[in-house]
Amino acid sequence: MNKQISNQWIKLKFSEIGKLNTSSVDKKIQLNEQNVLLLNYMDVYRNNFISNKINFQKITATSKELESFKVNKGDIFFTPSSETPDDIGHSAVIVSELINTLQSYHLVKLKLNDEKLMDLNFRGYVFNSENILNQFRLAATGSTRFTISLKEFAKIEVYFPKSIPDQKKIASILTSVDDVIEKTQSKINKLQDLKKGTINKLLIKGIGHTEFKDSELGIVPKSWKIMELSKVSKILSSNVDKKTKENETSVLLCNYMDVYKNLKITREINFMKASAKKSEIDKFLIKKDDVIITKDSETPDDIAISSYVSENFDNVLCGYHLSIIRPNKSVLDGKFLNFFFKLDYMHHRFSILANGTTRFGLNLKEVENSKILIPELEEQKKIANIICSLEDKILIIKKKLNKYVFIKKSLMQDLLTGKVRVSVN
Repeated sequence: MNKQISNQWIKLKFSEIGKLNTSSVDKKIQLNEQNVLLLNYMDVYRNNFISNKINFQKITATSKELESFKVNKGDIFFTPSSETPDDIGHSAVIVSELINTLQSYHLVKLKLNDEKLMDLNFRGYVFNSENILNQFRLAATGSTRFTISLKEFAKIEVYFPKSIPDQKKIASILTSVDDVIEKTQSKINKLQDLKKGTINKLLIKGIGHTEFKDSELGIVPKSWKIMELSKVSKILSSNVDKKTKENETSVLLCNYMDVYKNLKITREINFMKASAKKSEIDKFLIKKDDVIITKDSETPDDIAISSYVSENFDNVLCGYHLSIIRPNKSVLDGKFLNFFFKLDYMHHRFSILANGTTRFGLNLKEVENSKILIPELEEQKKIANIICSLEDKILIIKKKLNKYVFIKKSLMQDLLTGKVRVSVN
């Protein structure tokens, strides 16, 4: 039953405004099927608005799947599972017509019964409101991975103004902040492109070399060595779960998204609370100069994403979707090692080696057997410092970005709860 909060605002359950459905479309390519595009979990996680500008994954599907799971303009998609309750329920609205694009089985779709109920752009904001995200957090169940059933999805309530002009005004205000965020992000992207180019130049050609040699990794400085990663580092694949048990020691966990979202692992990160055995603490406690990589993901492109541990921790362990690469400090600098994982050819290599159909994983042997170029330590540190200076510039702009994101969050809290009412001219 709907609730009329005021003459202007209304609260409705998802089940009252539309139909919810999941998908059975996997990521395989079959010879006897039709070529299609796939809307994936990370597409929704990263975006509030989905358009044809997104580089969708290419797969194949049956004609029945194409009919049943096609993505249409106006549809709202949600992430129904995650590593933590905080990452459940992120949503995105389809804002343009997409040709032969299907819903991934990792997503839940909400299709409104009446397209006139909500403004298209307003949907991209209201379904990401703190009120809705908090309902998802409370409804999430699980221990190693958190999920929400369709039954629970149906109970989620959305609070919104009945007036379409009011909805459009709210969306317009929030879009103006998004424009500032987008421009700031563009500056970050340009610096990241510069950083990427610098990494691919310095970690292959070095600084000031005049003599080079042919190698299995291309033309490289003559004095550099090529070694297997296992010969210059210790590689630890974590099996620490997210459960809290009475007979274990309380710890904090560095999880997948902590690595995925951050250039560095620092004390500023809000780590998850869990518990672990003494043997797990001894083995998987993260240390300064460690490099942590993602060892599995929804897509091959997100395999072996790395982050550098910039300080020592007393009780932070590496979570089970991750691996620790601990350099032998007598021959390998931790920062240099971190940038090695960001080389184009390494990213391409790990993407190809990742195996799986629904979730892709990296065999530990493939990491151990990876070849790394080893300059003298002094040159490694010089290279790392040049790249770190670019990262520092990126972090300064990211702080500005975070400020704008906070402003947007505050505005959403005010505008999407009715606390501050808009006036429509």
